[in-house]
Amino acid sequence: MKYNMIIKCKSDLLVSTGDSFNSTVDVDVCYDELGLVYIPAKRIKGIIREAAFDTNSNELLEILGGRGDRDTKFFIDDAKLQNFAKLSKEVTLNINAGNYYAIDVLDYYTYMRSQTSIKDGVAKPHSLRTMRIIKKGVCFETIIEVEGACKEDRIYGQLENIAKAIRHIGTSRTRGLGRVECSISKLSDDKEDEKKKLDEYVINASEQLKYRLDYTLSLKEPLIMINGDGNRAVSENYIEGSKILGAFIRECSKIADNEKAMKFIDEDFIFSNLYVTDSESSCRFEPVMNSLKHIKNSELKGDTAVYNMVKIKDVREIEKLKDQQLQSYSNKFASISEDKNDIKILGVDKSISYHHRRSANKGRTQNPNKDDDNLFFQIESIAKGQMFKGYVIGRKEQVDAFKKVFIDKGVTKIGYSKTAQYGICKISNSVGELFEDNFIDIKEEDMCYMHLLSPLIIYNKSFMVSSNACHLSYYVDDNFKVDIDKSHISYKTIGGYNVTWKTIKPNINIIDKGSVIAFTYNGTLQKSGFLGERNTEGFGEYKIYKADELNDKLKLIYENNLDTSVNKNIQCTISNEILLKKQLDAVASKAFADFGDIYENKIKGKINSTTISSIIKLLNDCLLSDDKDIKDVLKIICLVSDDDKRKYLMDIFFEKSKEDKKELMIERCKFKNEYSKFDDYSRAAIHYYKTLFTLVKYEIRKKG
Repeated sequence: MKYNMIIKCKSDLLVSTGDSFNSTVDVDVCYDELGLVYIPAKRIKGIIREAAFDTNSNELLEILGGRGDRDTKFFIDDAKLQNFAKLSKEVTLNINAGNYYAIDVLDYYTYMRSQTSIKDGVAKPHSLRTMRIIKKGVCFETIIEVEGACKEDRIYGQLENIAKAIRHIGTSRTRGLGRVECSISKLSDDKEDEKKKLDEYVINASEQLKYRLDYTLSLKEPLIMINGDGNRAVSENYIEGSKILGAFIRECSKIADNEKAMKFIDEDFIFSNLYVTDSESSCRFEPVMNSLKHIKNSELKGDTAVYNMVKIKDVREIEKLKDQQLQSYSNKFASISEDKNDIKILGVDKSISYHHRRSANKGRTQNPNKDDDNLFFQIESIAKGQMFKGYVIGRKEQVDAFKKVFIDKGVTKIGYSKTAQYGICKISNSVGELFEDNFIDIKEEDMCYMHLLSPLIIYNKSFMVSSNACHLSYYVDDNFKVDIDKSHISYKTIGGYNVTWKTIKPNINIIDKGSVIAFTYNGTLQKSGFLGERNTEGFGEYKIYKADELNDKLKLIYENNLDTSVNKNIQCTISNEILLKKQLDAVASKAFADFGDIYENKIKGKINSTTISSIIKLLNDCLLSDDKDIKDVLKIICLVSDDDKRKYLMDIFFEKSKEDKKELMIERCKFKNEYSKFDDYSRAAIHYYKTLFTLVKYEIRKKG
């Protein structure tokens, strides 16, 4: 069952990221690349768990699970601004058009606040801190999904009570920040229609024909792919096929019993790894061959040559490279042109987020050295906004079921911490097609190269995991001879966690993706496919090349696929206000620049602070009123009885132009094009003079 949760800020809010913004902000809020603020799902889930304890919501606590529980049935998204889809689309177009920047959007929703510690009535040294604060009145919205809840009405009732119990979120809750009002409502559910999906497919294990279905995952949120050796601080740079396999089984289990769901999974059903791509219409990039090298810093000198070390035979080329420092493209992915002359290299962007696990004893000081239960930690993830391509191969009923149950859903959650904040992906697919094996004839004298597109797990004669490439002959035949000296092999350690058995998988050393294995063979081999163990999870994918199919030198190409054809007049709910604020800031900057000269020549010793305060109040009244403008201010100044004071004030507002015609200083500043949105420049003029007179007031006070 899905629920909609709305969070309205009744006071200013600080949801800290753990980051600082250069040297100006010590404590920053959570915001995305567009400057749109949000509340991370992990914070909301923690607040819900606390409120569930306080309200004795036992059924919901059981679904939420405990800390570190990997089998929870409670999923929650980041709380985004209301109407986020429309906002993000239109803000993106405005930023691309150059109308404003992400920092302007962030400034619209936030402001800066500084504070310091006081000791014995005096500010404590080095304690001044600047925080970015979300403004009061901002509304956030998130989706909560509870799987397998048999008592839906009871769960909904508990969620309603929890929403009423949540009064504060974020940092400095005891200092006036973070007061919120929450509400919960049900969303429509289509589970009944889904229950019929798996019944449409009849398992036919004797079917020989295989089909391939390609699909794309677009990351809507960061994705955590924990490193194979179990290091939780490092994320892989690709999506493992096993994660898609697990997600498919999970979706099947929602609409059928586990036994029926598992009938679709056998050795004929293969889930490939997903690798990065630069667009939905582009190809799937593949791990760069370990044999491809480039001269260090060559790209800075305009050298775009990439050398394939298994192919270079020319003595002069070898001598040229002998004294150069060569680098490989480790953890990169490549797309090679059909003529094998050009290569495009693509990396995967990572992001790091910081988290704080509060102590179970909420009254304790937040000091991790005193309480092991209270912990600060960081998580590396694949940054959102990137696209990954992969495919499945299987019998027709398997591929059709995968499309219906997984792809047609449109959105899925995969990876670690997918229950909160991470792992939301949009799914799209191309048309499935009949899969036919492609074979290559190899003669004994031919030198061939096997490029591993995914990590390879193989066993030796004793049925133990081996990282010796020579043991590949057990999976082909004895004619398969590996030449280790001419190979470029890398290794990695993998482990994992079995959710069903709740046990950690043993770590094993295997041959890593990108490895190039040189071999000779006499006979026919499959040109591309899967070898070794655990092929269903994407392990052992390879391609075979004859020596004459590879070039010794490739050209590195760069492409810019950014679409800059945007409408410069696109506006949304907040765009007009952001643009207005930018214009008024520019007006204020002009007032700062003019202040020194105007004060010395027109104000100093001529107008007192009482008059200045009256003018500021008059300007403020005009700003707050819709039916007053700068002309009303000038009319009142004309009524000043003191001739000298009236003349001095009018000299501040007016100057003679080159045509010997008096005009407002704001008009003379050539702001006409910038402030065309203002009727007679009234608001710009009022803001200009208000800033100017405020500076004068402070200067007079300072002089005593």
